[in-house]
Amino acid sequence: MKKTWICLFMAALVCSASCRSDGAAERLQVIDRSAQKYYRYIEEAMEARQKEDYVSSLNAYMGALAVMPANPKLSYEAARLNALLGRDEEAIRLLDRALSLGYGTAADSDPDFRSLKGLPEFQSIRKKIEWAARPVSKSTPAFTLSEKDLIPEGITYDPVGGAFYLGSTFKCKIIKVTRSGRTQDFTSEKQDGLRTVLGLRVDAGRRVLWANSVVASPPPRGVDSREAGWSAVFKFDLDSGRLIKKYTLHEEGRKHLFNDLVIDSRGRVFITDSVTGSIYVISPDADELRLFLASESFIYPNGIALSPDDRILYVAHLGGMIGIDTETGAYRPLTHPASFTLYGIDGVYWYRNGLIGIQNGLGRVVRLFADHSGLGVDMVEVLEANNPVLDIPTTGVIIGDEFYYIANAALSAFREDGTLAPERLKDIVIMKIVLNHPVSRRFVTDRWIGDVALR
Repeated sequence: MKKTWICLFMAALVCSASCRSDGAAERLQVIDRSAQKYYRYIEEAMEARQKEDYVSSLNAYMGALAVMPANPKLSYEAARLNALLGRDEEAIRLLDRALSLGYGTAADSDPDFRSLKGLPEFQSIRKKIEWAARPVSKSTPAFTLSEKDLIPEGITYDPVGGAFYLGSTFKCKIIKVTRSGRTQDFTSEKQDGLRTVLGLRVDAGRRVLWANSVVASPPPRGVDSREAGWSAVFKFDLDSGRLIKKYTLHEEGRKHLFNDLVIDSRGRVFITDSVTGSIYVISPDADELRLFLASESFIYPNGIALSPDDRILYVAHLGGMIGIDTETGAYRPLTHPASFTLYGIDGVYWYRNGLIGIQNGLGRVVRLFADHSGLGVDMVEVLEANNPVLDIPTTGVIIGDEFYYIANAALSAFREDGTLAPERLKDIVIMKIVLNHPVSRRFVTDRWIGDVALR
């Protein structure tokens, strides 16, 4: 399926889900289905909707809903189509489900739901809208960048030098920012062949900055369209800015998109490839890019984090989260109660007894509390939501007990041709959340590895 630049960076906003709600104690996980089947359903649903073929569009959305069980965006889309088809009861049910998971606050003004507004049941929907739209604010501004067309997606921090690093999706460069907000270019535009910069990570002990760089479609300004689908991992000397090595992947007829990355204590770098549904690895001993794991169950893998003992990779994808054994490649979806969703998470980071996730599919930042096995999420705490500053927040970095994140990456400023809409540009705001210490709980990865059957 052909994807534009916008689709690649906003895929989390147009994904789908299943809506099972037969009990709050139910544990949900991604169904093992083909990613290509999922993409085909979405393409068919959107094309049919444009032709006002509501029946075909709804059927396609319901097919996609069977692939992923906790994605409120598609519950909402299916509710709209049911309302247009006069299926009020089903429309109310699906809309209620979407709102229960935090999505659909525009429903009261959505013309597709006009036929429902006189129903008594819609009064409870309005109460759910008020609940879903409530502001939650635990963030404060850390610093602001005036380079409006930077359009940053990745951020990392060097504790030795006391500086942040941000990558530009539009200018194809990396900047360095002190904690007071003073900026300078770490690389120039397209230096050493840099293209759109996505995930960044600092290996402070080895004095290395790792950066993912890609060419989406349409390509960045000044880049040949024949490079579309190219991806690379750049290894920079953190102190001098010198390129140490570049690990590239560009295959004829096959596109790649290296999105995010994480580094373990041994210096292994794990990279998500969103387009192919793969995880790549660069090991210090081999010093080359190798395929670690590929699965049709991974639908647009994005953010990636490690458990404290390096045993589990946590990978966010469109439908939720997957735990992967870093030694064997065995994997399993993370389960969670039906009362919340892991849909639409971009950046994800381990903190104490769980994960911090930027859930830009719902426009919020959340804290996920892991169960004792590490293979499930017991609770979710919303840290930031319904803040007008948030404009597709993407990634962040944990510094001690503080979480810094890009609040307004403004990826929506990209037009279909890869240019920017000036009216969408604002100063870039980096927000900070002070994280409270949770009640201590034991985290047992050995039990998970030993007792739970992995795929």
